[in-house]
Amino acid sequence: FLFCCVWSIGALLVQRPEAKERSRFDAFMKQLAAMGTIDADRVSASQLPSRSLYEYCFDVADGCWRSWRSYVTEYVPPASGQFSKILVSTADTVRTSWLLKTVVGSGYPCLLVGESGTSKSVTIGNFLAGLDPASNITLNMNFSSRTSSWDVQRAIEDSVEKRTKDTYGPPMGKRLLLFVDDLNMPRVDTYGTQQPIALLKMFVERKGFYDRGKELGWKNIKDVQMVSAMGPPGGARNLVDPRFISLFAAFEIQPPTNENLRTIYQAILGKHLARLNNSDITQMVGESITDITLELYNAVLEQLPPTPSRFHYVFNLRDLSRVYEGLLRSSPDVIQGPADFVRLWRNEVLRVFHDRLISAEDKQVVHAKIAELVQRRYAIVSEKALADPVLFGDFRNALADPDTAAGGVVLRLYEDLGKYSDIQPIFQAALASYNEKRKPMQLVFFDDALEHLTRIQRTLRLPLGHCLLVGVGGSGKQSLARLAAYTAGCGVFEITLTRGYDEVAFRDDLKKLYAMLGAEDKKMVFLFTDSHVADEGFLELINNMLTSGMVPALYDDSEKEGLISNIRQELTAKGLPDSKDACWSAYVEKCRGNLHVVLAMSPVGEALRTRCRNFPGLVNNTVIDWFEPWPEQALSSVASAFLESEELPNTLRPALVEHMVLVHQSVRQFSAQFAEELRRHNYVTPKNYLDFITNYKRSLGAQRKEISETSGRLSNGLAKLVQASAEVDQLQKELSQAKVVVEAATQECNKLLEVISVNTADAETKQKSAQEKEAALQVESVQIAKDKQEAEQALSEAIPALEEAAAALNDLKKDDITEIRSFAKPHVLVQRVCECVVILKNLKDVSWTGAKSMMTDPRFLKSLVEFDKDSLTDKQVKKVKSDYMKDPSFTYDNVRTISTAGAGLLKWVLAMVNYYNVAKGVEPKRKKVAEAEKNLRLAQKDLTDTKEKLAQLNAELASLRNQFADKTAEQQELKAKLSSWRGDL
Repeated sequence: FLFCCVWSIGALLVQRPEAKERSRFDAFMKQLAAMGTIDADRVSASQLPSRSLYEYCFDVADGCWRSWRSYVTEYVPPASGQFSKILVSTADTVRTSWLLKTVVGSGYPCLLVGESGTSKSVTIGNFLAGLDPASNITLNMNFSSRTSSWDVQRAIEDSVEKRTKDTYGPPMGKRLLLFVDDLNMPRVDTYGTQQPIALLKMFVERKGFYDRGKELGWKNIKDVQMVSAMGPPGGARNLVDPRFISLFAAFEIQPPTNENLRTIYQAILGKHLARLNNSDITQMVGESITDITLELYNAVLEQLPPTPSRFHYVFNLRDLSRVYEGLLRSSPDVIQGPADFVRLWRNEVLRVFHDRLISAEDKQVVHAKIAELVQRRYAIVSEKALADPVLFGDFRNALADPDTAAGGVVLRLYEDLGKYSDIQPIFQAALASYNEKRKPMQLVFFDDALEHLTRIQRTLRLPLGHCLLVGVGGSGKQSLARLAAYTAGCGVFEITLTRGYDEVAFRDDLKKLYAMLGAEDKKMVFLFTDSHVADEGFLELINNMLTSGMVPALYDDSEKEGLISNIRQELTAKGLPDSKDACWSAYVEKCRGNLHVVLAMSPVGEALRTRCRNFPGLVNNTVIDWFEPWPEQALSSVASAFLESEELPNTLRPALVEHMVLVHQSVRQFSAQFAEELRRHNYVTPKNYLDFITNYKRSLGAQRKEISETSGRLSNGLAKLVQASAEVDQLQKELSQAKVVVEAATQECNKLLEVISVNTADAETKQKSAQEKEAALQVESVQIAKDKQEAEQALSEAIPALEEAAAALNDLKKDDITEIRSFAKPHVLVQRVCECVVILKNLKDVSWTGAKSMMTDPRFLKSLVEFDKDSLTDKQVKKVKSDYMKDPSFTYDNVRTISTAGAGLLKWVLAMVNYYNVAKGVEPKRKKVAEAEKNLRLAQKDLTDTKEKLAQLNAELASLRNQFADKTAEQQELKAKLSSWRGDL
């Protein structure tokens, strides 16, 4: 009963120097019990322990009180050697584990409350890891100020499956343990509610929640149990609804005492020193190194408390663990004596406690305390241990080729690398190799840069090593992180912001990152800067990555199946459980082991302080490296490096560098004075210094270019003068020669002009004669046409008779002629007609016999039609007229009555005689017209010849004119050259 009262009523009481509530409650319970007390690890049931009841457990089986420390087991290092897997058994961890086992075993929600660094999360994680994976599934969630109820519901729904219509849960036969860390981190909304807490309250009370779809149906969630941890309210932590807390079995976890801390870390260190197998180290520092570490830790807590400007001065047991994680990296090959080990210890405490400090005064506190402890405890080796700089790392062989190394593995020992001058060539070689394979960077390795580079590289080589780099813009955070990642053998992943980039796009990019970490098994550095914070919700996902290694509900079930297919083969090969949940847990652990997050943030403004307060993982789960303003040596080195490519006088180069450093430092000093006096900030960053140097180089180049162009113009002018002098002499010679050529050309032009004048006169004369002839011919042609028209008109009078005769002939048939020809003695008129035809045809035999012979010709009628009427003679016509036509009876009508054929032949004879009579009067005119036409043709031919000669003469004249124009142009060109040369002279 007393034991149950202690861990129910008194479970949430605190024990602090200013409020010893547990001691009061212990005394009150003992007073009520009124039983005797005894100081022993085992106390019978009839008595009570004299020490606090909180230090004892009542063993029901044995029926006695047993101290918690009696349950402590000896520390055994984890088989994997991972520092994150170490959990040293102490009275505190045994007590907390027993409470968790008891409460969780009874199916009741459990809540641990305690300050940061009291091993709440580690103890719960170890407890959950020790459960049977065949019947238990774990879901880890880390709350922050940005966590929403939808984030919580989505994570739970992602871990359960549908059983019936409205019932969900883990796979049958299993229990889902939901571990929520930093439970009180979600911010309070306008109505005083923490939405994730409100959802969890409904979830724990009613075993379910509403579906967020359109139907808002109720989902019953079975076989899910909560385990939570949180810190006391304060800072970014808020008060939680008491009704929600009442649903848990809540326990206050007290900070471990120095005795417990010494037990933890001495156990870890003792096992490691045994492996070093160096008696000198064990005897000299084996027991005392933990004492001075705790003394330094307590001094830092006391002298460097967190303030609004030093919000990240949060030191807890995680920092002590980081010190010992570094000490455990030592190896007998490089740590060969106490001095080496103490120097390594000094390096680790500086990295953990010193590197985050923001002022020289704070840093001096740590340096002074370390020096005091070393000189007090290890005076013999203090000179070597306190020598500066202290640079430890394993990057000496970072660029070595594994193919040429022994066993195909490059041995990378964590060792003291000496001075800055010793590590500078290593990083220069690494930078050269980096620039060959990736986008080139220009870095200057001054002492401060080497210091930060070594710090970042050290953290990235640690398992689960994450960095928070804090410095103003241009400090080199990103460049140094990329080079450190390269020397650590890690790739670099960085998001690229685009228009509309939101959390969905960010989750898609994270899927690509986790594909590299898990499926491709690559060690990656996720470089995330404050410029990438497009939405503060991004930091919620980053916080989960830092604390648990995975973003909740990043993948759906189908995507998970594809990712764990390869990991299942690995688990099967190792003989481990290959269930879906076991495979997913192994995949998450694999991703977490390959992931290193490097956050590069600026301290300007309130953003960083707010973010660190709202997202505790940014401080608790990272090693902080605060970038101070560049010292004088850094400024000088950077200026010298950037001006190295510039051609500057050796006497001016040092003074110029010194001036640049002076300008930057003076601006920084005046900016501080400006902020102190006027409360207004002017931030002077290394980026400004680099811009200053760049602008100087640009201005120097512009001025040099202008001077070079001016000098070039002057040189060109002088060269032109020298060239002009030589050209003048040449022009004088060419001018003399040109004058002779011009005179000759002038004479040729004059001769051509004379020839052209003569030819032009001749051409004009011929052209005039041709024009006169052409005019006379035109008049003559008109007269001839007139006479010809008159003759033709006269002849046209006979044309109808001819046409009538031709028609009569056409009417005749061959039979008609045959009929006439068949007469032995035709009618006299018919005979006389036939004889007239014989006469007109100019045949010799003018008789009926001759006529019959004529008509035997088959072409007789056609010959009459085609008869050449112009061939008739006066003799023929007179004979016809005198011998035949004087007869009165010799008429057409008389003959027609006798013979149609004869009448047709008579009509032809009359037409021929009539034509002859007309043509005889027209003939003189026709002859005259013919003669005139002949003369006209001759005159036209003569005119054509005259025109051809005139055209030929004109062509020759045009050719001469062209020659004259060419010669004249040549003469003018020569004269122009002469004038130009005279002008040039």
